[in-house]
Amino acid sequence: MSDFFRLKENMKFAKLLDDAGRPVREPLAVPGSVSFDAREGVAQAWAADGRTLIAELVKARVVWMGAAGTRLEGMEPFEGPAGTQYRAMEWQQIY
Repeated sequence: MSDFFRLKENMKFAKLLDDAGRPVREPLAVPGSVSFDAREGVAQAWAADGRTLIAELVKARVVWMGAAGTRLEGMEPFEGPAGTQYRAMEWQQIY
């Protein structure tokens, strides 16, 4: 069994934390898909076209998976004043 899988296509994706790490009151769900490599601990969110990368998590893990969706958490890389930095992030996929 592969450690890499693409979570269900034709779903919606939403970030659950803002840039300061606070919960988002009303997360914006956008059409897209998510790929997750359990061995590497990397998750990538792709736009509806399947080619445009819209977000990435490192040290990612699946928190829960159910009939209506999946929740992942990890660290989101971003460019800060001292180069690449990381912030905590949670994603929700809605099937």
